[in-house]
Amino acid sequence: MWVSMASVVEFVLVMFAVALALMVPLSRYARARRRDSLQTWNRLASQTGASMGLVFGVSLGACLLAASLSGVPAPAVHDEFSYLLQADTFSSGRLTNPTHPLSDMLATPHVLQSPSYQSKYPPGQGLVLAFGQVLIGVPLLGVWICQAAACAAIYWALRGWVPPRWALLGGLLAAGSYSMITDWGMSYWGGSFALLGGALAFGAVPRIAVAPNWRHGLLLGFGLAIFTVTRPYEGFVASIPILVECVRIYINHDRANRKVVAGGVLPAAAFVVAAALLVNVGYNSCVTGVAWKMPYMVWSEQHYGDLWMGESVRDSSDRLLFGVSGWFGHTGIITKLHRQFRFFASPALVPALLAACFLWRCRKTRFAATALAFVLISVLLQGTAGFPHYMAPVGVLFFAIAVQGFRRLRVWRWRGIRAGLSLSRSLPLLYAGCLLAGLVVDWAPRPYPAGHAWSQNRAKVARQLESREGRHLVLIRYAPNHIHHFEWAYNMARIDNAKIVWVRETSPENTKRIRAHFSNRQVWLLDADEPEPTARLEPAQLAASK
Repeated sequence: MWVSMASVVEFVLVMFAVALALMVPLSRYARARRRDSLQTWNRLASQTGASMGLVFGVSLGACLLAASLSGVPAPAVHDEFSYLLQADTFSSGRLTNPTHPLSDMLATPHVLQSPSYQSKYPPGQGLVLAFGQVLIGVPLLGVWICQAAACAAIYWALRGWVPPRWALLGGLLAAGSYSMITDWGMSYWGGSFALLGGALAFGAVPRIAVAPNWRHGLLLGFGLAIFTVTRPYEGFVASIPILVECVRIYINHDRANRKVVAGGVLPAAAFVVAAALLVNVGYNSCVTGVAWKMPYMVWSEQHYGDLWMGESVRDSSDRLLFGVSGWFGHTGIITKLHRQFRFFASPALVPALLAACFLWRCRKTRFAATALAFVLISVLLQGTAGFPHYMAPVGVLFFAIAVQGFRRLRVWRWRGIRAGLSLSRSLPLLYAGCLLAGLVVDWAPRPYPAGHAWSQNRAKVARQLESREGRHLVLIRYAPNHIHHFEWAYNMARIDNAKIVWVRETSPENTKRIRAHFSNRQVWLLDADEPEPTARLEPAQLAASK
């Protein structure tokens, strides 16, 4: 759906809040209460450690609340299974896995089978999931912790852009984002790690402008390094405005500060980035056998032939930039714009975003908007679906613009009524209330992506087999009209040692090879496209006798 019912309800409530603010002035009692609460807020916001702890706790608590309402979600998208393979490999103490003898029959989307068996993606998200898997055996715990750290880092970053009380508001807006909690926090392919990198990188820039030192250079370097292991393309594009701004800062500094930038900041950042590039080179060498070839490149060459044409060879109608399908298809520009707007721009933030348009003369706001637009254009021009986590490297800039908008909104008057002051207080409260309502009403009944209920069936089958003794081989049968996005045949790192092995049933010859290799397992046949696949699960011997 292009517009969800929750968004419609939130929009109506925002319109009601705006109408109320325009008609009802603040009373003296309300103004006095506001002064008292503002003093408490300012004291908290000025304490960096306490504020970061608050933002971290709110974000982590919101993710735990979402998980408690619906349970830990099962992977549902191709990419998620690929990242889980990566996490399982890392948590086992390896960078990759040897090619399996039956690799031709185990091939599956977004997984490299040769020259080694590993995910095609950069290692960043896999490391985050591996962290959670090693801690308590729940990969998503790593995502929740990383997302909470990213929100806390957003508060820290905004301290360099706005006064402390507004930075705390921005951190809490990020921690309470319904989209980030459900789309990134409850999935295995989100953008929280890249978001953390963006917060570190863009948060270091204004500090370098005011008081440059080597520590700020390290933070800038760590942010850029995270880009290289999460989203190399968007991260590279996001680093261009940072580089341009650093050049401007260097030119405008006096001689003493120029020496600090040239002798301390830049070498520290370059050292961290160089170390990250070496790590990437080593990882590429281990997985693909070629230092300069990323797994993604090898996988694309194997499956599409021409790397730079990508999937356009297979589905060119949705890749055109200036055709009807190019604007409105799955990868169309309008569709991708809608995805970004729907994810980031909650209706409760729209008044602040509109108010931020009147701050174009503010250099910081102009830089944030320009850098955000620069990366957005690069995402729109890609021949991909342009999901919101592609914009994660510059997510901190969205919250910077929103906070600047709230600052401008606060001083807005309407016919003598301080309507903006009322809105700057009521809209964040409405934002928080809609988060809680959305988790209970919208997320809890449907804890999986739209159209991916099949993933719950796969999870049920897995739990059923996990509870049985011994090890199992599942031969998957697909109907002729099977949707290729609903892929069951994903396995973990050590296939031969796994409790369950999932393999597509193709020809009798291939089935014979599979059963010969996994001769010590109980074999099951599964009709994956049946309405209730668990009811179809039965021993292969019984199925053969029918």
